[in-house]
Amino acid sequence: MLDLKLIRENPELVRQALEKRHDSAPLEDILHLDAQHRKFLYEVETLRARRKEASREIGELVRMGRETDKRPPPERVGFTTPYPTAIKS
Repeated sequence: MLDLKLIRENPELVRQALEKRHDSAPLEDILHLDAQHRKFLYEVETLRARRKEASREIGELVRMGRETDKRPPPERVGFTTPYPTAIKS
């Protein structure tokens, strides 16, 4: 099994190695799915950071004794961002 990092950084080298072995692999599909995975991972991490920041702000408000319903507005934590209903392959 090949490491995705190797395929991502040296697709031509991998393609040539496959040709030498008279083998095939859907490299373009692999690269596309890897890029899509990395994009979604970035979005998830961004949303987690926003949620963590909102939780920190709520904690500060509670410590200061201010009233809060313990739920920030949805736009503060990014839940208004539309997500695809299915991942297209």
